[in-house]
Amino acid sequence: LLNMIFPLAAGISVLGPVALSGRAFDIVNRLMTTRLELSKRFYTDYGISLFGQNFSKLPAVLTLDCSYTRLLMYGGLILFIIMCVGYILMINDALKEKCSVENSIKLAIIFSTIIAGMSEPFLFNESFKNLTLIFLGEWMFSKGLKWAQKGAQYHMLRFRMQNVDIPNIINRDRVTV
Repeated sequence: LLNMIFPLAAGISVLGPVALSGRAFDIVNRLMTTRLELSKRFYTDYGISLFGQNFSKLPAVLTLDCSYTRLLMYGGLILFIIMCVGYILMINDALKEKCSVENSIKLAIIFSTIIAGMSEPFLFNESFKNLTLIFLGEWMFSKGLKWAQKGAQYHMLRFRMQNVDIPNIINRDRVTV
């Protein structure tokens, strides 16, 4: 159930403006203080691009303060998908970790920031001191190390099985591994 918090928050924020209509749209829009209406306006006026758009010349009255829609519009569809996949995988791994005070605090920070991201633009803003981005970076680094270690173990095993001759450059003779 906790795995669904991020997809629901991102889904309501990004798909809500186009999927909801009538009374349902009005209710959710009012609950989110017109964020769905603003998102819908950006979608219809500017469209969604793969690599994002520059909105620096927009009037100050037009603000996009939903983190998910902001990432989609400013960063583009590709960056939006990469960030969503990263958050989903990070949360999934964090939920699988052994229960501890540190992990519980980490999850509480992640989930509260994800929910707040529906109404504030700071979720994907690296200048805001967003701890979830630090957690995401730490998760990516640890996964990268695990994948690198698995790759190195695989290649060492493959070389041992093939009895490969590797030249020893220092002594100018051949060494069998």
